Amino acid sequence: MHHAFLSAKVGKKDLPNRDITKHQVIQLLDYYRNNPIVHGLLAVLITTGARISEICTTKVSDLTREYNPKTNTYGYWLEVIGKGNKKRPLLIHDNVFQTIVKFRKRRRLDTILDPTDHSPLFTTPKGKAYNYKNLSMFITKKLNEVDVPFIQVNNKLKLQAAAGTLPEKDKDKILSISPHTLRHGFAIISAENDSDVFRIMQTLGHESLETTMIYLENKQSKEQNVGHSWGNNEVLKHI
Repeated sequence: MHHAFLSAKVGKKDLPNRDITKHQVIQLLDYYRNNPIVHGLLAVLITTGARISEICTTKVSDLTREYNPKTNTYGYWLEVIGKGNKKRPLLIHDNVFQTIVKFRKRRRLDTILDPTDHSPLFTTPKGKAYNYKNLSMFITKKLNEVDVPFIQVNNKLKLQAAAGTLPEKDKDKILSISPHTLRHGFAIISAENDSDVFRIMQTLGHESLETTMIYLENKQSKEQNVGHSWGNNEVLKHI
């Protein structure tokens, strides 16, 4: 418990930079659009904020289609088990559901929703449930292999840091690209969509708002910068 308390108090300067933008997320998704395995996993992670460990333990029976009487529509929900063995529902958008279908078709698995099917929703090529560490390493590798400018630049920064040639002031420019980065992206994009921070906290399965705010700190510091108040300032207009 003492270790967990200390972890929550780590300063932002000591935390890895995991701030990823929606435009960068789109580049990652587009790059793997023709790879149903990677694309399906990325689509679920970025649109739900799920932990990689939660994805590994989901069963076919955890994915359901439910009717919403308020909107008179049907929607898909994925129940995951988070920290403390707590269950929470994650909304699966229709097009994200289709990426799950494509994933399972590529694995030659059944694509019928079945509440009695307790086999893994996402599987290895051998039809087994993913090991948390193996899946995390697999996705991390795939993310850092994407041939787009921001990943290429990030890899150069990491090489410079390893060689000791990266200035200390530039070390926070290095993005830590992993499945957890997508979880941060979910929080950031949700906030940009005007979602309430408390609701973001609930969906992520965080125990406190403090943890969620760490995810959003950099974004909010820019949004609340007093420089925005200079829009109609006479000095700015005079330049």
